[in-house]
Amino acid sequence: MAQYIWLAPAGKLFDESGETLTPSHAVKSKRRYRYYVSRSLITGSVNQNEAGWRIPAAEIERSVATAARTILEDRAAVVTEVEPSGFDVRQTKSILDAASAWSSRLRS
Repeated sequence: MAQYIWLAPAGKLFDESGETLTPSHAVKSKRRYRYYVSRSLITGSVNQNEAGWRIPAAEIERSVATAARTILEDRAAVVTEVEPSGFDVRQTKSILDAASAWSSRLRS
């Protein structure tokens, strides 16, 4: 079964059934494992017909960083979004430089 993560405008993560994904962790042998877990698993209210998600945090964070990089690297789309604001050429170049810098940071 494929897992799809939905990003809401407020920056919250949801699983395929609309449950909020909440950051969580487990410690085993002094090592900390970070996860995003369906809310119903945390509250213990998961139905027998449903199985909540428990996804490694690195996997979600990598997906979000990749999506953000894709947006930031699309210079034409960035210009299209900032154009209505009336920025001059110098300001637009500064915005594109900042987008490029953030994209580089997200790559590492």
